[in-house]
Amino acid sequence: MEYELIGEGRHSKVFRDGKRAIKVEKLKGVAQKEARWLRILNKHGIGPKLLEVGKNYVVYEFVEGEYFEDILREGKLTWELLEKCLRKAFLMDKLGINKEEFHRPLKHIIVKKGKPRLIDFERCKEGKPKNLSQFISFLLKGKVNEEMKRALREYKREVNEKNFQKVLSLLKLHDIAKG
Repeated sequence: MEYELIGEGRHSKVFRDGKRAIKVEKLKGVAQKEARWLRILNKHGIGPKLLEVGKNYVVYEFVEGEYFEDILREGKLTWELLEKCLRKAFLMDKLGINKEEFHRPLKHIIVKKGKPRLIDFERCKEGKPKNLSQFISFLLKGKVNEEMKRALREYKREVNEKNFQKVLSLLKLHDIAKG
């Protein structure tokens, strides 16, 4: 059986086998790290379902849909979709898990039928929350005003629904999404 190469980075290659994705490490430990984070995140409905782990590979469900970069380029980003993406960043912040990829999420969010799915967790780390702030900085192209900076500092001090809603309300003032 021949697998289709669907992605390659510095640390791994990803192949498709029907409804499964197979990540094969180039750098030792990448597969085990991805599997560790998927086990944790799958309990919270984040990431593709982990199916199998080997010594130098990890198998998970293949996530179909459009890359976030295509959604942006084609002008199809809605406030509803954006809020779902922000909520996933918020949930990861509450869990104390930094994805380390929200500053450039173009190929790390896949959207199908209005539902975003996150992929690629090999760079995750435990630590102070920064997923939401990285994502907002990306959305605002690094041009975060003082009021948003204050709201994000407060959010980082205390990751809770109230502070998340404050950040959302400030973000709505920006013309990022349609709808």
